Amino acid sequence: MTRRNAGFNVDFSNKDILIRKLCEIPTILIEKEESRQFISIDNLKDGGHFWTIECEAFNSANRLLKEIKSSRSVVSILRDLYGDTFANLDGIDTLLNKKRFYNLIDEVLLAEFQISDIKIVPNQRRLDLCWNRVSNNRNWARFPKRRDMHNDSEACFVQLTSMDFNSRIEYDGIKSTYGIILLNGSPITQYIVELINSLNISNEDDFAILSDICYLVGCSVSCSVFSSLF
Repeated sequence: MTRRNAGFNVDFSNKDILIRKLCEIPTILIEKEESRQFISIDNLKDGGHFWTIECEAFNSANRLLKEIKSSRSVVSILRDLYGDTFANLDGIDTLLNKKRFYNLIDEVLLAEFQISDIKIVPNQRRLDLCWNRVSNNRNWARFPKRRDMHNDSEACFVQLTSMDFNSRIEYDGIKSTYGIILLNGSPITQYIVELINSLNISNEDDFAILSDICYLVGCSVSCSVFSSLF
C-alpha cells in the first residue's frame, strides 16, 4: 500500500517503515504537570516511562473532558474528588489518557515498554501501572490474545523476575484492561515460567502451547478482586 499526496510519497507496504512513521506522529494523549497534550510515541520513548490508571472515576473524568472544552486535567479532577491527601496520585508524572488503542499503536507500545511498578488503591477500586522503556532484560513474558482460536481470550503478562512494587500484592494475579497479569511467586506463575524455560518461545508451536495455557488460566482462575471491579 502506498499513500501519496503532493507533498510526499511513502510506501506503507513495509511494516517497519509504517511503524517508524507512526512513531513520529503526535497520536498519544498524555497529562504532564496536569496539562493535557498530544505527543508522539518517539516523545513517549524519550521520556522513558508513563503511567496508566484503571478505575471508573478516571474513566468518567476522562469522558467528561472529551465532551467539554476545559483546561482541566483528569488528575486535577481526581484531586478535587478525593482531596490531595487521599487522591494517591504522587509520582504519576506522565499519564497516558487512553489506555488501549486496539491497533498497531498498542503493538508498538507493548513492544517498547513493560510494567515496572504496580499500585493498588482499594478505596478507589483503582489499579495504577507504571510502564518503563524496555532495556536489555525483559521482566515479563507477554502472550497476546489468540485471535485465531479464542475470540474471547485475553493477553497474558507473566512476571519472570523478582520486582519491588509500590503496593503489597497478595494476589496470584491481577486482571487489567491489558490482560491477565500473573505475578512472581504464585504456583501458577512458577509453572508457566518453568514451561517458558523448557520450551522455545521463538518456535511458533511452542509459543502457541504457552498461549493456550495462559488462555486456560484466564478462563479458570479469578485472579483478584479486580476481576469483579473492572
